[in-house]
Amino acid sequence: ILAGNDLMALGVMNRLQQHGLTVGEDIAVGGFDDIPLVEHTHPPLTTIHQPIYEIGRRTCSMLIDIINGRTPANPHVLLTPTLVVRASSGQPIAR
Repeated sequence: ILAGNDLMALGVMNRLQQHGLTVGEDIAVGGFDDIPLVEHTHPPLTTIHQPIYEIGRRTCSMLIDIINGRTPANPHVLLTPTLVVRASSGQPIAR
């Protein structure tokens, strides 16, 4: 299960555990955002880390350009997220 964000993924993990499933063994769970809490949960949550600082920096730069009457130099920016694999996604299957 890939939840829309880490907090939703934690809620999913909680419900699965309440129903007797072992996250990371019976079912894999992941989220988005890589909030600090998720590396300390049981099991630690696999997540997609988004470059939040860089998103904010570039957004502010574009807004400053717009406020000053300039067209942002590059209004289309592609930033690469990073997959952070932790125990909630289980072990890879041996081939």
